[in-house]
Amino acid sequence: TNDAQPNLQQYNGNFATDYIQLIRHFENLPTKPTIWLVKPPPIFGIGNGLSTDRLNQEILPGIDAVAKKTGLPVIDIYSLFINRPDCFPYDGVHPNDAAITLITCEIFKIFKIK
Repeated sequence: TNDAQPNLQQYNGNFATDYIQLIRHFENLPTKPTIWLVKPPPIFGIGNGLSTDRLNQEILPGIDAVAKKTGLPVIDIYSLFINRPDCFPYDGVHPNDAAITLITCEIFKIFKIK
C-alpha cells in the first residue's frame, strides 16, 4: 500500500522490475524461503496521503505482472476487503482488529492448502 504514495510517482515504470529484483534477492538466500505475493487491501478515504488511482492502475496490475513473470502465487487481500471500509476506520488504510483477523484467516487458508 505504501507504494501508492504520490511522491513515488517518479518510480512509476519501475515497480514490477524493482519487485522482481527484491524477489530474486530472497530466492537466492541460503534458507530458500517460500515466497507469496500479496495484493494489499483497498485504500479508503482521501485524507491518508495515498493514491487510490496509483494502487488500482499501477500497483495491483504490477503485482499481477510480477506473479505471471515469476510464477509465484498471489494472496488477494484486496478483493477480500473491496466493500469493507468498516475494517479500516482509523485512516482508511490501517486495519482494525476484525480486518487483521480476516487477513490472518485468509493467509492461514493458503498455508493449510500447501
